[in-house]
Amino acid sequence: MVCARYAGISFGGPIPRRRIFRMSREGRRQRELGRQERQHRESVRQKDSRRQASLPLPVSRRQLEADFLREFKWTIIKSLPLGIILPMTIFFGSVGPDDFAKNYAAWARKWGLTDWADWLSLYATGPHVFWGVILVSFIYLVLAFGLPFLIENTKRTTAAVVVPITVAIIIAIAVYGQHEISFDPDRHVTERQRAKLKEIIGPIAGAFPRALTVAAAENPEADGYAIELMVALALAGMKLVSFSDKMVAPMPMKALSTSVKGVFLQVPDRMNPPNEPRKLAEALNGADINTHFATNPDLSADNYILTVGLQ
Repeated sequence: MVCARYAGISFGGPIPRRRIFRMSREGRRQRELGRQERQHRESVRQKDSRRQASLPLPVSRRQLEADFLREFKWTIIKSLPLGIILPMTIFFGSVGPDDFAKNYAAWARKWGLTDWADWLSLYATGPHVFWGVILVSFIYLVLAFGLPFLIENTKRTTAAVVVPITVAIIIAIAVYGQHEISFDPDRHVTERQRAKLKEIIGPIAGAFPRALTVAAAENPEADGYAIELMVALALAGMKLVSFSDKMVAPMPMKALSTSVKGVFLQVPDRMNPPNEPRKLAEALNGADINTHFATNPDLSADNYILTVGLQ
């Protein structure tokens, strides 16, 4: 049984039609404006909530330092050679241009690197060391920063062409620079060799009563090496014959072939040298100046000539 009041009908009468309400145009416009207003308020609320959520939380100093190191770790590592090693390298030798390599020789001798110390003690080594440091720093700068910048900031097709060309140029510069810096054919008497000659010859300088004649092949390098050798022997206490009144100069000698090389003593018989040249050869070999004998039948029995041939 259906309640007549609840159903809205009466017994015995016709069922009334359902009334349909239509919203006017103004009502629809107001409803749309209300909907847009609600959407706008909701959008503003969401933006505010996101903005408040992105506010940075309090971070400790240690965390800030860790984040900084994590972000710039490789940049710092790549910058160490240019920021620390290069200035230290220049600082250790920067008393004066002439003393640049000698300071490094002192460091090498202090660390037990005697071979390096002998090479660094040469006067001509200073510019080689300085420009070698500059060349290595330039190549490192290009490899560590230049190439990554080209790869990241150029198109793939452009980088495929530019990067190999850049690498080829760097290799060419490195090879040429290494050749120009390290290629030094000149022989020199090192400070250690001078000290060794003075130590060996000084006590027995009286065993060489006659003045020593030194000859050198007609070559600038051999002539310069002979002069350095004469100066070292003079400082050790030996008497020398100089072929110039103004400076120490060896006797010029024309090398008949390219086999005339090294330092040797001309004696009448190389298988049976006299006592004086034998002692001199022992002193030179003791100072790491490789010396051998050569036969010259034109010399008298006790005469000998110290000769510097081609390299």
